Amino acid sequence: MSGREPKRHQDLEDVIDVIAGSYDGDEEINNLDSAALPNKRAVITAFNHITPVLYMGFYTTRALNRTNLRYAISEHLYPAQDILVEQIDRAIRYQERMGQVSDKKPEGWSEDVVLRLFQKIPEVRRVLNTDIRAAYDGDPAAASIEEVIFSYPSVQAITAYRVAHELCMSNVPMIPRIITEHAHSKSGIDINPCAQIGESFFIDHGTGVVIGATAVIGRNVKLYQGVTLGALSVAWDEARGCHGTKRHPTIEDDVTIYAKSQRSAERILESTTRWIEKNLKLEVNREKSGIRQPDTGSFLGFRIADDGRIAMSDKSVSKFKERVREHWDNRSSYSGPETLARWQRYIRGWIGYREARTQG
Repeated sequence: MSGREPKRHQDLEDVIDVIAGSYDGDEEINNLDSAALPNKRAVITAFNHITPVLYMGFYTTRALNRTNLRYAISEHLYPAQDILVEQIDRAIRYQERMGQVSDKKPEGWSEDVVLRLFQKIPEVRRVLNTDIRAAYDGDPAAASIEEVIFSYPSVQAITAYRVAHELCMSNVPMIPRIITEHAHSKSGIDINPCAQIGESFFIDHGTGVVIGATAVIGRNVKLYQGVTLGALSVAWDEARGCHGTKRHPTIEDDVTIYAKSQRSAERILESTTRWIEKNLKLEVNREKSGIRQPDTGSFLGFRIADDGRIAMSDKSVSKFKERVREHWDNRSSYSGPETLARWQRYIRGWIGYREARTQG
């Protein structure tokens, strides 16, 4: 060893005693039982065995055909099964030991979950194919399907999400989030495994995209970099995990959201309100749950949905459309039969608004 060697070993021993003593408190990070938690590296290894099964022809190191395909798949699924069963079992037993769940899982539950995941792989592959087609069709810079699969960070993130989501739907703790956060660290795209995302989903570029746990995304949706589908602020005890209060936006089918758009539910409500008041000259009164028409003094009834959007009755929607038509018809660049369609695209694409029909 070059240079001066350390000599103050007793001082180091004293520091070690101080650090060890810091574990005597009741802080959450002092939990020494965490040695029984899932091993992050092992979970990622299992996922790295599953990914080639989803895209065998793109990950194999040797020639493949129908004769040796089954053997090639088994080379990955057997070790993936061994690892996942152990890691999922660790996760659920830790929860039980720490009193985080009331119901104890039966023996063999972890293996049942893993086998169900593997049984769903053909359907996961079908959906991933729609995602990859959406990337290829939606990006003029994409030279080939092969380029999309090999190089697009969104494919890496969405693949991890599709696998983790299946585990999430089986109520597997910790493991799904480890998988998606691994993809997050590689791609810069943060997708919570509990989010609900339809087919033909594409994230262009991707860096900085955030999709929250209770977000719902329809089919054929395209997001650009920096888009945040963020959360509505709700009480702590109402927001735990994937099954708490709806607190993230819903994006309908056939929507494109451009770079750096923030779609938190609170922002959607505020943006909708400002747009209505500025452009349609209507007064939004939240206390009375209505949109007042200054010329008549009457209210168009609405309610605030759980995700922050305005939901209207059929009657109010009809009157609201009339006001929208008046607004757009007074603009020379927008007229004729496309008026309402333009308005609907404007609302859905810019602030995520949807006419949520209610009885009334």
